[in-house]
Amino acid sequence: MKKILTVILSMVAALAVCGAAACTAKNKTEKLSAPVIELNGNVVSWQTVENAASYNVYVADEAAVSVTETSYTLTQTEVGSYEVYVTAVASEGYSDSDASNKVTYVIEKPAVFTSLKIVSPPDKETYYLDERASAPDLTGLRVKVVYDNGAEADADNSAFAIGAVNLTEPGEKKITLSYTVKGITKETSFNVDVKERTLSDLKNGEYTTVNNEYSASATEYKIADGAVTAIDMNGNEVDVTVKGGATYISASAFNKPSAILLRVTDGEKTTFIKVAAATYISTAEDFAKINEDLDGYYVLTKDLYWENDGTMIG
Repeated sequence: MKKILTVILSMVAALAVCGAAACTAKNKTEKLSAPVIELNGNVVSWQTVENAASYNVYVADEAAVSVTETSYTLTQTEVGSYEVYVTAVASEGYSDSDASNKVTYVIEKPAVFTSLKIVSPPDKETYYLDERASAPDLTGLRVKVVYDNGAEADADNSAFAIGAVNLTEPGEKKITLSYTVKGITKETSFNVDVKERTLSDLKNGEYTTVNNEYSASATEYKIADGAVTAIDMNGNEVDVTVKGGATYISASAFNKPSAILLRVTDGEKTTFIKVAAATYISTAEDFAKINEDLDGYYVLTKDLYWENDGTMIG
């Protein structure tokens, strides 16, 4: 019995050792193979490294540039020698590679600025007359500065000189940008559209409706509670009157039952309102009166019903 117990204990000890060894082997991550890079002009390239999530490109003393492709275009423009190498960044379960072989990129004469290339246009492509914009919004614009050695660098948007353009008249407008590098100036351009805003340009919830009952003898119509200033969709300021805690517009803006869209500002808040001088319909007789004249703006103030014979009641 003692001999059997000794054998069992020996087996348990062996299993424990093997388990520990297996665990050690399992936790030991595999290092990726180092990329092998080559230089062709100003482009460094390499073959895909298995299990690599990305690659870090090191140029001289500059910070690493992370890329997911298997090539990188060098952007240096000054005379000098630039040592380049690449490491493979591991995906989960592996460890990063050692550094690749090194190549040297040599620039014997300063690169010359030759052109501008728009990579992506500005986010804003449409301007509305009511915005009364004085200059284009370059947010989202990305432009590359191109050199004669093939190098490209991101342009600084704040350094662009913007050509004269009128964004307060409707139509397609050409925006011209000038950029200067070491005394050399180049131009590029893109187009934007300037138009009058309509209700179809606004989403639900971006405007509210204020209804007034139309009257040929009315002198003013209410446009908002509180004091606001107003601009029409052509960008013109609208004369308003503030009284009794509300803002009114002259009835001369409505020569018939109709509605207009206004951009109103209350302090720092800007919203849109559709102001209507409407013919109110509350009876069958009211409805009958407009049967021959549908050129207007009408508001149904109550439900109307039809009998089986087509007679309206209400």
